[in-house]
Amino acid sequence: IYLSNLLSTSISKEATKMVLSPQAQRAWKMGTAIVTSITAFHVFFQVDYGDQDHALQDIQRWYRRKVDDVLVGSVSTSTSTPTSTTTTNPGREENALNEQQQQQQEREKRRQQQQQLLNELQSQLDDRR
Repeated sequence: IYLSNLLSTSISKEATKMVLSPQAQRAWKMGTAIVTSITAFHVFFQVDYGDQDHALQDIQRWYRRKVDDVLVGSVSTSTSTPTSTTTTNPGREENALNEQQQQQQEREKRRQQQQQLLNELQSQLDDRR
């Protein structure tokens, strides 16, 4: 019994020793929180899941409109928050097809606006040289 008590006491003392200082632990926790937040932001708003329907498409569409409004100017007048487009109508497939076409048009419009912005920035850089 004495030996087991001695072993458990020495093990518990070793287990309670801090490997990192309190300041390093706080920095580690803060770094972990920041990396987790950046990863979640990227997954929710930046990842392109293709043309198929997915759960985040409404949120991503709303976010991209807001980013376009800030970078390019007021392109969209919609200030509403994302809403679900799931319907129970018989024309659901037609709605989905129309929505996909609309998404494709929005992507193309966004690409054109980005290309135009890049061209303007490039011409400004060329002018400075």
